[in-house]
Amino acid sequence: MSVQTCPYREESSGFVTDVTFRGGAIPVRGCELRTGELIASRKAQVSGVRCLASLT
Repeated sequence: MSVQTCPYREESSGFVTDVTFRGGAIPVRGCELRTGELIASRKAQVSGVRCLASLT
């Protein structure tokens, strides 16, 4: 289900494209840089109800 569609402009070309954001949960894992050991495992909730200022 589409929640929000937002236009974004590519800085180098000036081309505008629409990006559709959808709500949901995204798994996020944090690892210790030196050992690679898993130190956190969470889910980030995305509502998708607003346009982000920019995409990177």
